[in-house]
Amino acid sequence: MVDPQGSPLFDRPVYAEAAGAEIVVWGYDEHRNVRIALLSIERQVPLDSENPESNAAVYFAEIPMGFRDDAESGEEAAAREAKEETGATVVLQVTQPVCPFLNQDPTIFETSPQVFFVEVDLNQVSASRQDPGERILQVNWLTIPELWAAILQGKLEDGSFLRAGNTLGALLMFLAHHQE
Repeated sequence: MVDPQGSPLFDRPVYAEAAGAEIVVWGYDEHRNVRIALLSIERQVPLDSENPESNAAVYFAEIPMGFRDDAESGEEAAAREAKEETGATVVLQVTQPVCPFLNQDPTIFETSPQVFFVEVDLNQVSASRQDPGERILQVNWLTIPELWAAILQGKLEDGSFLRAGNTLGALLMFLAHHQE
């Protein structure tokens, strides 16, 4: 934010959200390769930096995320959201990184959602059961080499942009904890 002369403004509005969870959902495939879930989700904002004049739907590749329901722990919310958004039916374990907090932009956001790693049984995945308002096109289960390639390209093969800072931050935490 800048004033009319272009000088930075340091008194900014601060946004606070309910306690949230950023969730890296993962599991082992039949070859013991780690696969990570990325959702191709429609965003109704003009964020297509490659084609700023376009009014077409813009899809982003994001990890599952959500808010806690009443009296729900962070671990319970992470497991529930993992199931709802990816279609996983069996959660094997829920863990967190050493430092589980993700500060999206500490100069603007007053909240620090927690990052969770949810391991699921990839043999027990059905169609996702997300809220109809979420506009999830599909769930992509990427191996770690496929994930690195998508990060380098800035998008998935289906064209979904892989640029959201919260997703990239949580994925980096996961990769640092799972150097297999």
